[in-house]
Amino acid sequence: MKCPKCDFNQRRNDGMTCSKCKYEFVFDPKVDRLSGNTKITDNKMIHFLNLTSANNTLYFTAQQFKARIELYLHKMEKKARFISFIFAGILSAIILYFLSFPRRKAEGNIFIFMLCIPVFLILLNAVHKSIRGRIRIADDHIKSLLQRWKNAGNPVPFLIDKPRLHKPPATPGFDDIYDYGVERLLIVQRDELVDLFVLNQWHTQNKTLVLAESGYPNYLNKQAREVLQKDPDLPVFLLHDATRSGMMMAQRVQKLPWIELKEHRVVDVGLSYNDVAKIKRLGRKKNDLTAHVDNIPYMMLASGLGTALVGGLAFADLLEKPEDFGPMDFG
Repeated sequence: MKCPKCDFNQRRNDGMTCSKCKYEFVFDPKVDRLSGNTKITDNKMIHFLNLTSANNTLYFTAQQFKARIELYLHKMEKKARFISFIFAGILSAIILYFLSFPRRKAEGNIFIFMLCIPVFLILLNAVHKSIRGRIRIADDHIKSLLQRWKNAGNPVPFLIDKPRLHKPPATPGFDDIYDYGVERLLIVQRDELVDLFVLNQWHTQNKTLVLAESGYPNYLNKQAREVLQKDPDLPVFLLHDATRSGMMMAQRVQKLPWIELKEHRVVDVGLSYNDVAKIKRLGRKKNDLTAHVDNIPYMMLASGLGTALVGGLAFADLLEKPEDFGPMDFG
């Protein structure tokens, strides 16, 4: 285990405390796993947190942290599949070489050719089954990893683990909703998505009033009603997950108790199952195309959503030509 504090290579058998600087390791590589046989270490945890937060410059949700880890596992699986392909080819060749000895040369060539294909496929399928299922991680497991990290005295200030904008923030730039000139209203499915866009200043950059389907943050309900009353043609957009509940959001918003939308045109720019299938880096299988909006890396989500709102497009339209909406950093 490499100490993240002093870079000392600590032997696991020497304990979970760095012999050089006394750093207390949080994760035990002998026990703790990300998924399957993939280990989680303190240095990996720091690496994933830094990638997700862009070195503590972006706020992020647990779903974005999860997506970052799943991307790592996706790359690991691709590498494992390539290695398994080579392994299965070499092993089948060795087996068939010895099996061909009893045959005459003319007969052996045909025998080897006919037997090679099924043996190769059987071996390859066996290896693939051993690494299948490494992509997806349960939400509870992600929350457990983050909680253990924080309980060990490691703050994660840019993690949005619960809504924090119930009261008007005192931070400059948030105090007056009209400072950035509202040009559209965005209603998101989950409360933490409001924090994601507001804390990262996306709302001011795109002149968008962001509220959740629940009405959160409640102190902005009055302003939302006022801007719609002042400008009946103000664009209203919905952003939701590619889940069963997300697919029903468009119906639910027509009956929201805190705002009246029946007379307004509402554009759904949320994720669909087709969108998820197009985002190959999410690593979704055809039989499970559910995904959260914030499974998409923030820079891709922020730039793509901004373009979607201006053009009144869904993610599916944008993903046909991803170069149209800026960088997509999955790195």
